[in-house]
Amino acid sequence: MINSFTNNTYFSLTGCRKLFLVEADKVTDYAFVDNQVDALTMTGNFGMWDRLEALAFSVKSETSKAGTVYSVEVSFRVPALKTDTGRQIKELVKNDTTAIIEDRNGRFWLLGYKQGLSASYDAGTEDGAYNVKLVTKQLNEVEEVSYRLMTTLTLNPELDSTTPQPSYSNPPIGHTPDTGGNTGGGNSSSRNVYKVVTVVANNSQVTNDLHFIKVPEPYTVLLPIAPVEGQSHYFKATFDASISPVILESGSYLIDGESDFQINSDLGSVQLVFQGGAWSVIA
Repeated sequence: MINSFTNNTYFSLTGCRKLFLVEADKVTDYAFVDNQVDALTMTGNFGMWDRLEALAFSVKSETSKAGTVYSVEVSFRVPALKTDTGRQIKELVKNDTTAIIEDRNGRFWLLGYKQGLSASYDAGTEDGAYNVKLVTKQLNEVEEVSYRLMTTLTLNPELDSTTPQPSYSNPPIGHTPDTGGNTGGGNSSSRNVYKVVTVVANNSQVTNDLHFIKVPEPYTVLLPIAPVEGQSHYFKATFDASISPVILESGSYLIDGESDFQINSDLGSVQLVFQGGAWSVIA
C-alpha cells in the first residue's frame, strides 16, 4: 500500500550526560566536516541542562514511498531542588527547541533541527520532581556534532556564569577566588599568583581560569568542558579522602586512559595537564 510505513529503530541511548537547548527558530543552518556537524548558523545561544536524572533519547525512522521521517524523543527527570524549577519547566513548554545531547560515550547529537522539539511534563511525582519529554518528527537525520564545535559554543549567559545556577545546571566552583589573579587566557598571573577556589557542591564544574581547587568533602568534580593544550589544574583534598575519595570526572576526554581519577589518600592532591586529546596525571 502506498501509505503504509515500515518502522525501524534507528537508535536508542540511555544514560546520557548533558542536554543543550535553544529556541528552534534560532538555528537556521549547519555545515559538515568529516561527516559531523562542525558549524551552526544561529542567532541565539544554547543553555546547558546537566544535572538531569534518567536522561535518554531515541530515534525511529518511518519509511514510506513518500520519504523518511525521523521520530525523536528525549526524556529526563528534573529533581525539584529549587522553588523556580516549575517556572523553568513551564517556560520550556512555551517554545519548540533544537537540542544537542551528549551521550554516555561523550558523543554529541543534533536533535530537532528545523522541526523543533515540543515539550510536555508531569509534575505529579510524590517528591516534587518533574518528568519531562521532548518530541518531534523531523525530516533530517539525526546528525553527530563535532567536539570542536562544542568547544566553541557560547552558552546562555544566565546558565554559564558564577551566579546561582538553576537546579538542572552544574553549580560553579565558588563565587569568588580565595586568592590570586587571572590573566584571562591562562591559569596564573605574571607574578605567579594563582586563582585558588574551594568546591562548594557535588558535581561542580571547573572552568578554564581556575588553577588550584580545594575539595573539602568527597565530591565529584567535573573537569573543564573545553580545555586548551597545556592547561593545568591542581586538585587538593582538604580532608581524609582515604575514607571516601574525591572523584575527578571528564565527560569527553580520558584521564591517563580512564574516564575518571580518584584522590583517595588523606589530604591527597594531583595535578592534571591537558595534552590536546587527553588529560595526563603529572603528580
